[in-house]
Amino acid sequence: VYYRHLSTKGRGIPLWIPEPSENLHVEYRRTGLSIGDVIILTPFGGFELLFNICQHVEHPVNDGWAPDEFTPLAPALRPRDVHVYEEFRENSAVTSGGVTETFGILFQSSAHEGAILVMPNGAHSQELTNTASFKRYTEKNIAEWYRYAQETRGWTLKNGDLRVVIGVDKASAWGMATFSNRSSQSSSEERRSGVQLQFKTINNVESGERYRWEYEALSDCTPRVGPSQRQVNALIPVEANEAGQLERNPEFRNQCLFVRTLNAMLPEPLWEKMRFSQMLTDIASDFNGSSRVQDERLMSNAIPSISGRHSISEFRFSPSQNAATRSDVPSFSVRVPKKKFENNH
Repeated sequence: VYYRHLSTKGRGIPLWIPEPSENLHVEYRRTGLSIGDVIILTPFGGFELLFNICQHVEHPVNDGWAPDEFTPLAPALRPRDVHVYEEFRENSAVTSGGVTETFGILFQSSAHEGAILVMPNGAHSQELTNTASFKRYTEKNIAEWYRYAQETRGWTLKNGDLRVVIGVDKASAWGMATFSNRSSQSSSEERRSGVQLQFKTINNVESGERYRWEYEALSDCTPRVGPSQRQVNALIPVEANEAGQLERNPEFRNQCLFVRTLNAMLPEPLWEKMRFSQMLTDIASDFNGSSRVQDERLMSNAIPSISGRHSISEFRFSPSQNAATRSDVPSFSVRVPKKKFENNH
C-alpha cells in the first residue's frame, strides 16, 4: 500500500524501512543510503547494500566487501557532481490522494486505502548530475557485480534487481502510516468508515520516545515512527560521549525516505549463461554422487531456452512515475551492445 501510493509522487522509490541495517559499519549507518551505493530492494520495503562504487574496498562504507579486483569510480565524484537541496521543510508531509492534511500533523481520509509520510525535521535531497560517468562505469562492471552478488554473497537475484543509487531524500526523523478500509458490507458503513491520524511530538526522556501516532479508524491502520532513540544512541561516537561533548539531542540524517536509481540489466543470453552456471553449482552440491546422466536430465528440465531476442542491457531512471519496462524506474535508458559484454566476459 505504501509503495503503491507514494511511488507516484515524483520522488522515486519510497522506502517503508528507510534505515540502514544495524549489521553495517557504524560509519555507514551514520549517513545511510548514499549516491554510489549498489543495492537491492527487499520485499519488506527496505534495502540491502552490496558496496559503494565511489569508495575503495577498505573504506568503512565497504568494510572489505567488494568484487575481486574492484577499483572505485575514476575520476572520483566532485562536490559539484551532486546537487544538494532542501526538498521538504519542517513538518512536511507526502500523502496519497483523498487524504486531508492540517499543518502536517492531522490527517483524515475516507478513501479505500492510502499512505502518509511525515517529516518533522524536513528532508534534504541529493541528485547526481554527472550520470554519464556512472553509466559508463556500470556498463563496464555490471556482469561482475551480478556474479559477485550471487556467487560470493549468496544473493538470489532476478535480472534487473541490482540498482545504483543516483538520488536520495534523507531525514533524521519520520512518521509513516498506511490504512485500508475493511468496511464494505453496506454503502452506509462505507460512508462512515475512514481514518483520522495525528502525528505528535513526545520527546519523552525516560522512555526515549520522540514521536507517536494517535489515530481513530474504522480501517486497518499501520503506523510507524523512527528512528528509535536506541538507534540514534548507537551512532554516537564513543569518544564524544566519554569527553562530555555529546549534543543534547543528536540527530543523524541517515533515514532514506525516497531513493532514485539506475537499474542494471544484463543481456538475456549472458544472464541465462550466468544462471546456468549457478544451477550447475547448486545441483553439484545437492546431488553429489548421483549419476552424470541424472544431472544432465535435471539441467535440461531446469534451464529455460535462451533467446537472442534481447541484445541490449538497459539502465532506466526517472524521478517521475510511469514505467516503460519496470514500473518504478521509467524513462531513462542507455543501450549497451550485447557484444561488449561477450568480449569482456
